[in-house]
Amino acid sequence: MRKFFVLALSAFLVAAAGASQEARAQETLSAAAVVNDQVISQLDLDQRLKLALLSSGLPNNEETRQNLAPQVLRQLVDERLQMQEAERLALEVPESEVEAAVEEIAQRNGSTVEEFDRMLEQNGIAPSTLRQQVRATIAWNRVLSARVVPEVQITQEEIDFALEQFQQTSNQSQVRVAEIFLPFDNPSEKAEVRELAERVYQEVRQGADFRSLARQFSQSPTAARGGDLGWVLPTELDPDVAREVEDMRRNDLAGPIEAVNGYYIIALIDRRRINAQGKLSASNRANRSLNRNPSPRDQPSRNCAMPGCT
Repeated sequence: MRKFFVLALSAFLVAAAGASQEARAQETLSAAAVVNDQVISQLDLDQRLKLALLSSGLPNNEETRQNLAPQVLRQLVDERLQMQEAERLALEVPESEVEAAVEEIAQRNGSTVEEFDRMLEQNGIAPSTLRQQVRATIAWNRVLSARVVPEVQITQEEIDFALEQFQQTSNQSQVRVAEIFLPFDNPSEKAEVRELAERVYQEVRQGADFRSLARQFSQSPTAARGGDLGWVLPTELDPDVAREVEDMRRNDLAGPIEAVNGYYIIALIDRRRINAQGKLSASNRANRSLNRNPSPRDQPSRNCAMPGCT
């Protein structure tokens, strides 16, 4: 009888362990979101969370993961939409291009691709997770090139207007800034997004790499460039950002700055004054201005910590 009891108990424990593993597997594969019939699994979200934490230097604890999860999921949804649009336009991303981008990332971190992949695996991240993110970025750039840029038609009137604007801004000051933009879709998300913005801001102040954080969390197209907006007039910035930038000095950091639909974290890379001589000709500058990349609002729904360092 005792032997039968032991065997029965053992069988029960094995069955219970199997059921527990099956439950965990089902939870991992459960849908975190569905984008036009394509599932983003909980495993997808978990992998990207780990990648975001690793690349940003944020602490990997339960509180941070809970704060970051909505932002990372939003990014995954956006990427899935972007990939679907690329597929609709029959735009392919060659594997060689993805691997070249991964090699560049590895080199920036002082390692080979093999060493970088091992480092990801040691942190519980499948190397394919990074490659999926890289592929989505490349695909979306191709979508913009295929659809947005060819639609830009510059008229002579627009060139004349731009020339007039350049003449009016002669001897004015320009700023080169980098941004991390964290949006909220409705007021109920505002407090949660601000908490995330506060955490990201503090991490940059403590030495985390601004560019890496921008690439992982910013919802602006400048994220692909580490948040770098380039040289702009203060009047071209969001009014709330412009007011903050006015009193900033080179390498200053500001944030979170509340705007109408989100929060900004801003780094001032440099300042300069526009001179009438020694610059691009006004005509060339006008054409370059009119051919700038699309606005952030047009998108669908190192060792040095600050951008601009070399």
